[in-house]
Amino acid sequence: MGIIIYIYFINVLAFFLYQNDKHRAEFFKRRIPEVVLFGIAVAGGSFGALCSMWMFRHKIHKSLFKIGVPVLFLILCIILFLLGYPLNILPDIDTSLF
Repeated sequence: MGIIIYIYFINVLAFFLYQNDKHRAEFFKRRIPEVVLFGIAVAGGSFGALCSMWMFRHKIHKSLFKIGVPVLFLILCIILFLLGYPLNILPDIDTSLF
């Protein structure tokens, strides 16, 4: 259960870091280094990074992020699956009604 809590918080952090960097870029302020942004994705925050990239259209033209973050997300899903964590995001459907 601890790994799920870690994944949750690292993804929330990644989401807000990417959002904050986009905000800083719009107002010509000091930016968050790309190594930090990509590092948070490597540390398990790839889903939050991907959501923030899509939502705020941030880092979508850079190949490292456009290809690297989705690949990291896929790797994270595979690792969680191999560790035995279910990845089903859809609710169970009661098929007895059909």
